[in-house]
Amino acid sequence: MKRLLWMTTIFLALMSCSVFADTLIKLFPNCCGDNFAALQRNGADFILISGGTPPGFFDAPPVGYAPGSYVGGGSDLFIDSGIEQIGGQRYDLQATQTPGTLDMTVFRLPTNGQESFQVPVSIDFSVDMINLETGDPVTVSGFASGHVSFFFVEFTGLYYATEPFATPESGTLGLVGTGLLGVLTFARGRLRSR
Repeated sequence: MKRLLWMTTIFLALMSCSVFADTLIKLFPNCCGDNFAALQRNGADFILISGGTPPGFFDAPPVGYAPGSYVGGGSDLFIDSGIEQIGGQRYDLQATQTPGTLDMTVFRLPTNGQESFQVPVSIDFSVDMINLETGDPVTVSGFASGHVSFFFVEFTGLYYATEPFATPESGTLGLVGTGLLGVLTFARGRLRSR
């Protein structure tokens, strides 16, 4: 029992220390241009890109969605800029002429005019780019899960997206792991006192 408790404690400690998102994605409701950004990290190395989806894919107010509408699916992804850091050296990235792809979980909005709610979604993307210094091709792709928030306006009878798709905060996951570690330590102390 004692060995199992220690192994569980060590496992949770390692998990809480190593919880860092490899891919962070933000997809804002599209009002007038760029609404997408992605950051991929591996230690000190990273790739950061930004761009947008076409109007009509994931719209911002004043464009709204009728109750029962489907939101999400596939879209072109147009990248404006990118930076890549490898081994302490930074490089500028440029997207190729071909747009990238973005796919978001398809979901249906409620038909009853629910005031506000969040929908869990996943996004994956892929875009071909070129390292401007070396001329090497770079394919940037990633996947992340998060949520989108909506609210309903009775006057217009439409739903409006209010918050961006957001990946979970790695710090929050770390706190959960640390909290579990504390609970196990407390339980261990109680078992020992008996």
